[in-house]
Amino acid sequence: MTRAISLSGGGYTFTGAVSGTGTVTGSFTGPSITGTFGGGKQTSGVTSKGYCGTYAGHDDDGVTSGSLSFVVTGTTFTGSHRDSDGDSGPIYGTVSGTSFTGYAPVDEGTVSISGTLTATSFSGSYSGGPSAGTFSGTSCGAF
Repeated sequence: MTRAISLSGGGYTFTGAVSGTGTVTGSFTGPSITGTFGGGKQTSGVTSKGYCGTYAGHDDDGVTSGSLSFVVTGTTFTGSHRDSDGDSGPIYGTVSGTSFTGYAPVDEGTVSISGTLTATSFSGSYSGGPSAGTFSGTSCGAF
């Protein structure tokens, strides 16, 4: 079961969803800023680490770019992406050592993602349907 969430205050609006497994994904807008957020249920004794970045590539509408963020907890990650047109959605995947693989469900099907991450940064590529491109970013906090 998925439940919608919506929060606002101080000029910011957050909208998204919480899944039955505790995954939280969505997007936000505020004074002069837009972005995405994601998170997962905390497991006792396991540290979660956040990553934030950007992507660029192409889709069926031409050139596209946007932002993404995800949280790694143990061997899984969950997060969200938002393109320059304001469309957003979740991303999910698994981590093994310094490599990760995952997917993003989109209107045209599923986009596969893969890459590498360190304690301070990540990079990789995505493809599927009419979409393909690259992404990169940095660590943006531990929880």
